[in-house]
Amino acid sequence: MTSSNQAAPRIAVVIPCFNDGTTLPEAVESTRAQEPCEVVVVDDGSSEPGTIEILRRLEDAGVRVVRQENKGLALARMAGVAATASRYVYPL
Repeated sequence: MTSSNQAAPRIAVVIPCFNDGTTLPEAVESTRAQEPCEVVVVDDGSSEPGTIEILRRLEDAGVRVVRQENKGLALARMAGVAATASRYVYPL
């Protein structure tokens, strides 16, 4: 989250992911091209090896990845919302 002397970004972007690894890097990069924001990717129980590897790489690069069992799009989005510290949240 944030340290006590640093405010959270004003906007968070929540990106649910279930075996969508091929489009995930581009989606994350598109959010970084906008104003500074908190990016949260929710791995909704992905089982595809390529997606799991991409999620690991994104996490290693500093992207926040929340993992959960597959619960569907709505619950994945809400898990992402719960994991943010920003005032405004946009689902992608």
